[in-house]
Amino acid sequence: MFLVYGAVLSEAGRKLRRVVRPWFQAAPHLRLLYHVLSCVATRVAVDCGVIVFILLWASYGLTVWSNLYFVPNILALLCAFALPSGKGRNHGNSHPNDAGNSDKNKTD
Repeated sequence: MFLVYGAVLSEAGRKLRRVVRPWFQAAPHLRLLYHVLSCVATRVAVDCGVIVFILLWASYGLTVWSNLYFVPNILALLCAFALPSGKGRNHGNSHPNDAGNSDKNKTD
């Protein structure tokens, strides 16, 4: 169960970083905020996944997840399957709003 959950978390994290990270690269204080938020999110995600191993029974793990209303699991699934995958048209740009505006800085 954890291996499948780990694969979903890995894919969700990859896609979420690809979408969210560019917005936090504009200033040093935003980079620090991004690092803190990503550390907290990683800890919460891993803790939700390993609860099955801590309790040693899958049914107890499902009980804990149901007490959390499966919110971490649902968010991970949404991120893994709803966010775009692969290289998008914004890949490599400094900010998603700058897409398609690369020629405005060119001089004739």
